[in-house]
Order: sequence, then structure tokens, then C-alpha cells
Amino acid sequence: MSLLSSLFGTKNKESQTDTEIAPTGYGRSGQETLQIDSSINDPANALQQAQGNRPLILRLPMISRMLLAQQQRFFGMVLIISLVLLGLTLILVLRGTSESAKQLESVGAALTQSQRLARSMNAALLGSKEAFATVRSSADALKTEVSVLQQTSPPIGAQALLDKIGPETDSTLKNADLLLKQETVLTTTAQQLTDINRQTDALLDSAQTLTSLLLQQKSTAGNINAASQLAMLTQRIDKSANAFLSFQGVRPEAVFSLGKDLSTFNDLSKGLLNGNADMQLTALSDSQARQQLQNLIQTYTKTEAAARTLLANLPGLAAAREAQNAVLATSGQLYDSLNQLQGLYSSRTGVSWPAIAFLALLGLLAIIAATDLIYIMLNEARQRATLVELQRRQTERQELEARRTNE
Repeated sequence: MSLLSSLFGTKNKESQTDTEIAPTGYGRSGQETLQIDSSINDPANALQQAQGNRPLILRLPMISRMLLAQQQRFFGMVLIISLVLLGLTLILVLRGTSESAKQLESVGAALTQSQRLARSMNAALLGSKEAFATVRSSADALKTEVSVLQQTSPPIGAQALLDKIGPETDSTLKNADLLLKQETVLTTTAQQLTDINRQTDALLDSAQTLTSLLLQQKSTAGNINAASQLAMLTQRIDKSANAFLSFQGVRPEAVFSLGKDLSTFNDLSKGLLNGNADMQLTALSDSQARQQLQNLIQTYTKTEAAARTLLANLPGLAAAREAQNAVLATSGQLYDSLNQLQGLYSSRTGVSWPAIAFLALLGLLAIIAATDLIYIMLNEARQRATLVELQRRQTERQELEARRTNE
């Protein structure tokens, strides 16, 4: 209330003499008022004498000694400068947080794409056509996100991580490209394996039926044993072929076993059909048994063609497996590096304490300058009103003295 009274209060005691009127918000002594009153014929001089106010908040000696006009200019400049600095600081802070948010988004996307790439390469190795499309899109997205990270200004401590992420990403993309080059080999191998698996049951049924017929006909022991081996070979061929696209990779023994089993199946089936003295096999004479054997050989021909294709694709399969292993080896390192980089960018998404303190200081300075500026302007208006009142009373006094002189 005392502050409001100081700003807006007026004196209502009309009974007091004219020399007791105070021209300022803080009040002046009677002697000062008399000085103003005596110089009322010079309003500019009187106003200059009245401008002895101090600011409301920044009551520094240097500022308090200024005239009101000088104080107004001073606080006006302080207000403008503080507002300009406040605006520029806010722009810089918002720009920094926006850039950090974009960098954090890029790191998160790179993390996602690196893991997606590793998973899709496993499926691509099994010959999935959809997986190859995923490998391409993931590799392109990973390359784009890492390129964005390398083009932005990194925070303190992030450059070392970016220097690691670059080569790790290049290695991952290089091996992904090597795997993509084997797309035809892998998809063809997957299709051949599907054919072999589908034909295995038919081969087994034919071989078992042939064995039963030979037993019923009381064929030679060599022929019966050969027919039993044919049934067993159908399962071994299928097992060895499936090892070509297993997660463990192609084992050398599986390759050797497949080639050997294909040759053995050929020799046994032809020996039963045409006879082979070295193998102690006689040609089948029964028409039903021969027909069953020919059906078995016809089905096996398709299986053998598919299996031979697998063996021909072996170099491409080995290259694809090597590329996948390299990606799996680097994906863990790349994930750790990106995860650490994400932590660094996360710490920059918010506004730092120094920036908050500087913004608060500028805001406080602007409030103080605005408050003192308004306070001084109000006081100046009151002082001018006081001077007008003094002039009016001086005029009335002069008129009264003139009438007294005339009387």
C-alpha cells in the first residue's frame, strides 16, 4: 500500500500553504519547494530541479543522479537490449534442442535398422525372397541415417563414437551387398530343397515297395539288401541336402555324404535294373519289380538333378554364409556404439542449466528495466502535474497581489 500511495497518492490538504506542495513522489522539504516556487517563472528550470527521483528497484548512485529523461533512455535501452538478447538466446536454445531431437531420432532409426538388417539376413540366407527386399531397405535406411549423423555437429564426446560407427556401418553394408549378390543362388537352393523334401516321401515309398516285392519273390540276398539300402539312401540324401541352408552352415561332411550317396544310389539302382557282378547284383526279371524300380529311378532323377544343383551352388552358399557371419560379428559392435551415441544425444535434448540461468537473468533484467521505466514515467507525469499546479497557484497569487495593489 505504501508503494501505491507513493505512486498515485495526492495531497488533499488545501488548507496548507502553497509553499508546502511537494512536486515529487518521495516528497521534498519546504525549502526545496520554496526554491521551485521562486523559480516558477522559469518552468524548464523548475522541472529540472524537480527531476531528482530515484528508480524503484535499481537505486544505484550513478543512476539516481541522472535526470528523468536520462533515466528513461537508460532503462529503455536496458529493456530493449535484454529483450533482444532473450529472443536470440531462445532461438539458439530452441534450434539446439531441435537439432538434438533430430539427431536422437536418427540414432534411434539407425539402431532399429541395424537390428532389422541382421534379422533379415538370417531369413535371406534361408532363401526367403521377402527377406532380400527387407535387407535392401534396411541397408539403405541405415546408410541414410548414419550419413545424417555424420553431417550434423556432434556433441562433446560423440565424434569418437561417430568415427567408430562409420567403419562398422561400411563393413555391415558391404557384407549385406555380398549377400544380396547371392540372391539367385540362395533362392534357387531353397527351391531345390523344397523339391527334394517333396520327393523324398515318394522315393521312400517306392524303395520300400520294391523291397517288399523282392522279399515276396524270394529274390537274392544281394538284391534285397540293395533295395533296403535304396530306402535308407533316400533319407540320407534328404538330410544331407537340408544341411546346405541350415543356420549352422554347410558342413564338409554333409557335402561329402551327399555326393557319395547320390553315386551309391545310382550304382545300386542301375545294378538292380541291369545287373552288376562286382556288386553281386542280378537284373530283376519280374515285370512288376522292374516297373517299380523304373518308377523309383524316374523319381530319383529329379531328386538327383536338384541335389547336383545344390552342390554347384556351394561356393555361392559359402560366400553368403561368410557375409552373414561378418554382419552378425559387427552388428553387436554397431549396436553398442549407436546405443552409447543415443545416450549422449538424449542428454542434449533438454535445456542446459547454464542456458536456463542465462534466460532467467535476462528475463529478470527485462522485468526490472520495465518496472523502473514505468515508475519513472509515472513520477515524471506527477511532477509535471505538480508544476502545472504550482504555476496556476503562482498566477492566482500574482492576480491577488495585483488586486491588492490596485485597492
